[in-house]
Amino acid sequence: MSTGFSAEIFVQKLAKLNIAQQSIETLSHWCIFHHRCCQEVVDIWNKDFHSAPQERKISLLYLANDIMQNSKKDGMRYIHEFLKVIAAALDDLFTNGDDFGRNVVKRLVDIWEDRKLFGTQGQLLKEEYTRKFKELKSKKPGGELVEKVISSYKHMLRAPVDEAKLMRECNSALSFVDNLNKEYGNSYLGEQQWI
Repeated sequence: MSTGFSAEIFVQKLAKLNIAQQSIETLSHWCIFHHRCCQEVVDIWNKDFHSAPQERKISLLYLANDIMQNSKKDGMRYIHEFLKVIAAALDDLFTNGDDFGRNVVKRLVDIWEDRKLFGTQGQLLKEEYTRKFKELKSKKPGGELVEKVISSYKHMLRAPVDEAKLMRECNSALSFVDNLNKEYGNSYLGEQQWI
């Protein structure tokens, strides 16, 4: 029985991968054992990732994370190979996934930056996804209204704005309106139009 790397066997193992820690760690150890074939492993991983359904992409990201973190002692080859494809994978899950998937992306990016897995590239990833999360939150219900208020406020003053303070004040005002609505019902607000 040969202990050499086989792309077919790896594809079969990837097909059986699930979100369970044992499944991820077992396949990760197998990949690390075959570190000399890391370029082929990452190429196959990347193709599988981009053809997988969204919920499976999370397992694949966790696998990549485990491989990278546990292969460092054997060198940086896996990290260099994954660095070529990881940004597109993260973007795919963040853009096309649900909130759970986006939170996985944020958590992994934070871990990689904290552990300096990618050096300066990790900092850039963290900055990019911090910005994307802020944009996403501002687009959630009520977010457009808040953005209009901030934009109008900046335009009126033509001065720098403490956005955190303004957000707190806007949220406080929205909370006040919600409390009035709960206490007095919709009849209190009548048919008023807001901005």
